[in-house]
Amino acid sequence: MDCTQHIYTEWLTGDKAWELQDALPDGATLLGIMLSSNKTHITQVGNCQAHPLLISLANILADVHRKGSTKSYLLLALLPVPKFVHPNKHLHGILASRLLHQVISIIVKPLKKATEVGCMISDPVRNLKHCFTPHVTYITDTPEQHVITCVTNNASAISMAVSKQFGDPLCCAAHTASKTHQLLIVKWQLNGVVSPFWLDWALVEPSSFLNPEILHHFFKMFWDHDQKWCSRMLGADKLDFQFSLLQTCSRYQHFPDGIMALKQMSMQLHWEVQQYIVGIVAGDILQDTLTTIQALTDFHYHSQAPKLANVDITKLTTSLQEFHDNKAALMDAGACGTLDHW
Repeated sequence: MDCTQHIYTEWLTGDKAWELQDALPDGATLLGIMLSSNKTHITQVGNCQAHPLLISLANILADVHRKGSTKSYLLLALLPVPKFVHPNKHLHGILASRLLHQVISIIVKPLKKATEVGCMISDPVRNLKHCFTPHVTYITDTPEQHVITCVTNNASAISMAVSKQFGDPLCCAAHTASKTHQLLIVKWQLNGVVSPFWLDWALVEPSSFLNPEILHHFFKMFWDHDQKWCSRMLGADKLDFQFSLLQTCSRYQHFPDGIMALKQMSMQLHWEVQQYIVGIVAGDILQDTLTTIQALTDFHYHSQAPKLANVDITKLTTSLQEFHDNKAALMDAGACGTLDHW
């Protein structure tokens, strides 16, 4: 019996980090570059918008990254928020996307050079290291992910899947830099950007540097989909009533007025509702639909584990496959509303 298990925790324990290290010269040091951007409204100065671009290192421990006081993310630049006067409004988005890539390409040019030939950097004890700086993570929301990967909104940012294939249980081919370069020639499912900032950045692949973002891809997704499925099957009033009957427990959120009237939902509130949802609907919906919701909930919870072993990845795969095997029950029960596809 083989008791060996690969434990995945930090980025450096992942397979991709080892693949990048193998591609570097002997004795070289890998510095994974993390970028993050998100448009932010600034109401204090007349409801203006800012688009900060932040930078960090994937080598830094996740516990340190999560603490704002450590200043693990540094402001690299303020990206332009342009306004165009061209009469064709369809061109505004294309022009804004092209400008974004052009600006980021200028900003990260030294990092691209360091990825190709390396650069000498001193460590905390003043030893010189031959360092390489591949781009390994870009943290942003879903709309900006499509802009970064140069695909349209009805295509996947990390794979070659289009909207009609989003519900397929089989994985599509990964969205790689080489495939994007080929598609730029035929202009298929792309958003009009002709020179992505990452296309000439060595060792960079969109399918690798775009990762699920917990707030939107897990918690917001749960509120926009799982919660609405349960509401349609159970009825909004009954769902509210069942939440109001929950006993108040220490360190758990209580919902005396239900959940349908909640406004300004935070990630914490999404998480609190998600803890209860399977138990709330159990016994009042069909078993197949309950199995589907529980499988997707299990997938979300396992994905957030601070440590993942091979056995945990198997559980993730099993939960996701169980969702796909039973999801037709949601459509049959009318949980998806007027939608007739995934």
